[in-house]
Amino acid sequence: MGLFSLRSSLYRTAELSATVLALALILAQALPAQLTPKTKPRTGPRALALIQLSPNGKGHLVPIAILDGGRFFDASVYKATPVPMALEPGTVYEGFKTGVSQGLFTITGVLQGQRSWSGEGKWMPAGERTTTTVSKTQGPVTDDNEGPPVLRRADKTPPEPATPPPPVTSPPPAIPAPAPPPADATPEPAEDPNRPMLRRGGSKNDSKKPAAASSDQKRTPTIPTEPAPAAVQWIPAISDASGPNPRAYTFDAKPEELADYRIKMLALATAELRRHLKDVSPAQPQPAPGRKSTRPVARSRPVQPAFSSDQLRIFDLTSSNEPVLVLSGQAEMPRSGTSAPPTVYSFTLVARTNLALDVRKVFYAQTDLAHLDLTPRLKLIDAVDADGDGQGELLFRRITDAGSAYSIYRVTGDQLWPLFEGTP
Repeated sequence: MGLFSLRSSLYRTAELSATVLALALILAQALPAQLTPKTKPRTGPRALALIQLSPNGKGHLVPIAILDGGRFFDASVYKATPVPMALEPGTVYEGFKTGVSQGLFTITGVLQGQRSWSGEGKWMPAGERTTTTVSKTQGPVTDDNEGPPVLRRADKTPPEPATPPPPVTSPPPAIPAPAPPPADATPEPAEDPNRPMLRRGGSKNDSKKPAAASSDQKRTPTIPTEPAPAAVQWIPAISDASGPNPRAYTFDAKPEELADYRIKMLALATAELRRHLKDVSPAQPQPAPGRKSTRPVARSRPVQPAFSSDQLRIFDLTSSNEPVLVLSGQAEMPRSGTSAPPTVYSFTLVARTNLALDVRKVFYAQTDLAHLDLTPRLKLIDAVDADGDGQGELLFRRITDAGSAYSIYRVTGDQLWPLFEGTP
């Protein structure tokens, strides 16, 4: 009897364990992808900089921030003994555009300005790594295990002079110079007046002047042979020897989807711009109580801003196929009731989408030239992985009347969370 009850208890325990295990597997499969933990943030050191690359391939590096011990510091002054830690010669930075590698920048020198530091170095594009290595190995090889090419200094010992050629025993015979023509040579025959000759029209002095351009050449404009100079590129760069593997932060969308997103973002920017102007505009005078006006109330149409230089960029920062939209540009708002020129506002709008694919505001800021001391102008640089957690953050340049600095923001559900804000 005791043996039978023990077996029944063991069977019930095994059945209960199997049921619990099956429920755990079902719940694990039913959890959404958003609950998957992201990569553990790094504690550093991890440096973020900006490469200014000129059209001729030369560039210099501007340090922005450095992550060390889990905190961000200003990389232009961090551990400057006397050179900042982020600009030590030999430090290698990898340039990225929206998470895609563009090449390597190796610091070879440091420049100190009045208020900041910058680094000089050598830029190697991503597509030329193999080509450069092959071209270096085509020369004479001194060691089979030499490794990749490195920068070397020239040898201070002067080279030995070459062996002089043996002296010539007998000089070569001199070649006689040609005899000059006699002074009284045979005179040329008299010019035939009827012989046709090529002559320029005009006076006798025209032979000394260059030939005049034809009428067709005057009407045809000269086409420049040299191409127009390319613009300077600004490429975010990361220096981290053991950072996570980079990935692209681009959001793939069809052309019709991009057009729809642009319309929605411009409409949202218009609403935010009007709301801001309504908040700062003076209050309209209200009629005295007890007196009703008999005049009809004229309903004025809302002022429509004129957008210019607007740029829409869409990112996928968390690999969840959820777009993060950033619209920046300028808007001219006419002043109602006055003939004054319209005010030009610079704005930046960050938004996300909901389940109905409608955009909702996460962040909005606008300013003009008269208010840069209170509200800075934000210029988007790119999306970067500043803290090494595998997800992207937004890198902005903040422009004020006192100068400019760089800031790093993380996009959360309803706001931008500042990770680092530099000082102009």
